[in-house]
Amino acid sequence: MARSFTPQTHEKLVKELAERENVTRREVAAQIRTAREFGDLSENAAYKDAREAEQQNESRIFYLKNILKDATVIKETAGASSRVV
Repeated sequence: MARSFTPQTHEKLVKELAERENVTRREVAAQIRTAREFGDLSENAAYKDAREAEQQNESRIFYLKNILKDATVIKETAGASSRVV
């Protein structure tokens, strides 16, 4: 299902995707590396938290890519609702 977005919303989503792919991924990877240094991974809460953060970030990246691949950017007109689904 294609979604329609205002130019501002589309730009916001594109920026979020870029941030998550280029910055958040690196930050989470660094957290995972640091947590591994704490030792036993089976009882390592920091490692589990970092892996969960990684999964959440990757899920959001997947979602953003899917909605943006078929997205339509619409022009706002005077009197049109500012709410876009």
